[in-house]
Amino acid sequence: MSIVTKQGKRICQVIDETSQRGSTILNAQGGYKQDDMQVVMCACNSKEMYQVRKAVQEEDPESFFVVVESHEVHGEGFKMTNIGEAQS
Repeated sequence: MSIVTKQGKRICQVIDETSQRGSTILNAQGGYKQDDMQVVMCACNSKEMYQVRKAVQEEDPESFFVVVESHEVHGEGFKMTNIGEAQS
């Protein structure tokens, strides 16, 4: 999920407190007003996404979300599992 906000650091804290997931802040600029913004990216499962969305909306009601389904996530903190394989 990607969250567009003016409170990137705080939103990262909310994500960590809610789901113990890491996140990444990208600096951005609004297209209409040219305001400085941040995009916070976080990979999480559906249950975590619901909890994170609720917590972020309470913290920053002016933020908005872009949710994209991912089939794979690779890199630090993630490991490959096959569909149907039990996670340990």
